[in-house]
Amino acid sequence: MTDMQENRYAWPYANESGQRETLSCDVLVLGGGLAGCFAAIAAARAGQSVILVEKGAVEKSGSAGTGFDHWESACTNPCSKVTPEEIAWAYVREQDGYSNGILHYIECREGYDRLLDMESFGGKIRDTEGEFKGAAFRDDETGLMFAYDYTNATTAAPV
Repeated sequence: MTDMQENRYAWPYANESGQRETLSCDVLVLGGGLAGCFAAIAAARAGQSVILVEKGAVEKSGSAGTGFDHWESACTNPCSKVTPEEIAWAYVREQDGYSNGILHYIECREGYDRLLDMESFGGKIRDTEGEFKGAAFRDDETGLMFAYDYTNATTAAPV
């Protein structure tokens, strides 16, 4: 293999290459998606020490961990203009009745509460530094940000 080929496959983060960190916990959650976040929340509520590992760049990735880009239908947030019932029925209608309306209702009713859980565990769910002040997707009073539906403010988009 030539030097050029070796560099092509080299680890791109030289400052982390060769470093080792040892941590311990009761529960290790792999993946910061919605399921991973819910698992981490449940374990933490049960008094377990939790480490959640996410492969994405958690500061601004599409994961649902500290950098999650949206939390679907958190419509009990203080800015929302629709109810959990309205959103759940919209999902069912959108999928011609082939959707679990009860599951969507629970997701809509509890979504914002789970965001508050994430905040209590150190996740950043508000733009408190004003980085996005004045943006159409940010509520200036609460610092909450929204993805997709800015008018009804149903899908939270934490920082």
